[in-house]
Amino acid sequence: MDGPTDSTVIGIALPLTGRQKALGLEMRMAAEHVVAMINENGGVNEKRIDVRFFDDACSVVGGAASVRAARDAKPSMAAMFGHPCPSVANSIAPLYATERVFAFFTGTLATRGSIVVDVQPLQFRLTSDASLASIIADSLNSTPKDARVAIVRDRTAYATSLMQQVVGLLVKNGRAPVLIETFAGGDKDFRALSERARLAGITHLAFAGFPAEALLLFDDLGRVVPGLQIVAPDTLAVPEFTLAAGVSLTRVSVVLPLAAAAFPRVAEDKYKRLSVAGQLPSRNALTIVAAIEAWAGAAAHAKSFDAQAVSATLVQTAQPTVMGDLVFDVRGTALLPSVAVHRWLDGAWRPVGRSP
Repeated sequence: MDGPTDSTVIGIALPLTGRQKALGLEMRMAAEHVVAMINENGGVNEKRIDVRFFDDACSVVGGAASVRAARDAKPSMAAMFGHPCPSVANSIAPLYATERVFAFFTGTLATRGSIVVDVQPLQFRLTSDASLASIIADSLNSTPKDARVAIVRDRTAYATSLMQQVVGLLVKNGRAPVLIETFAGGDKDFRALSERARLAGITHLAFAGFPAEALLLFDDLGRVVPGLQIVAPDTLAVPEFTLAAGVSLTRVSVVLPLAAAAFPRVAEDKYKRLSVAGQLPSRNALTIVAAIEAWAGAAAHAKSFDAQAVSATLVQTAQPTVMGDLVFDVRGTALLPSVAVHRWLDGAWRPVGRSP
């Protein structure tokens, strides 16, 4: 059956060159697939969707060039999607607002802490439903009331910031850690630290440090505090740790992004073309698909491509997408289940007790 002959244009800005080129190319392929799917089903408001791609190179300079291109293409370009690098999206959001261009930021999911503070008109984004720190804190908060929690970290800025947030959330919930330990990067002797954990009766521990340090510490802890359970960020989900951890793997949980398989709609027939050689698409690819689907659904519901009308519809009604029915708040943010606690099962890190 012939599709619609009239068309409307959307822009998609992705890193098609530079260090994030592979990410951009995968997202481009996913975008092309979903647009083809929409057009095969009659388009939107009896119009075919045409796409113009822009290379933002995952840089602020490239992002700003995309804004200018979108500005110059008005009113024929109905919306701009992409900018998967959060730092770029945050930097150029005010430029899109100034030019009154409808922008839908998508891709690498930022945490709540990196969302643009100021509410910008005509802007939407997909972001994670919780920060890494809150997932770790929730994991510790869910332990039995008599559990005794320790925080162990190295002195890097990342580990310090992460664990300060975790401690604050634990204290807020009345579960202050009974032991907080720091160690110097490159430490090889953790016997004293392990002994302090034993004397304090520690049952659960949050760790932030490098894999090499984790291997040494967890080996000591395993001998001194055999029943100890450990939760850590995704820095430990690397072969350097998993191939050498041995029995420690049975005691460790890590916080990782949910894979595409966590979203049941990916298995539907209409999305099969997103898979390549039997491999499901990445979360980044799914976000560009979901963003375009949400916009198209809102435009159809509003019977208009007008940016104000589409924006109002996105906030007022849920839009069905590959990642579930998306609901946007007044800031234009859709919170997605994005990270969860994983355990090592059957040779892989698998999410525990979490589904969208």
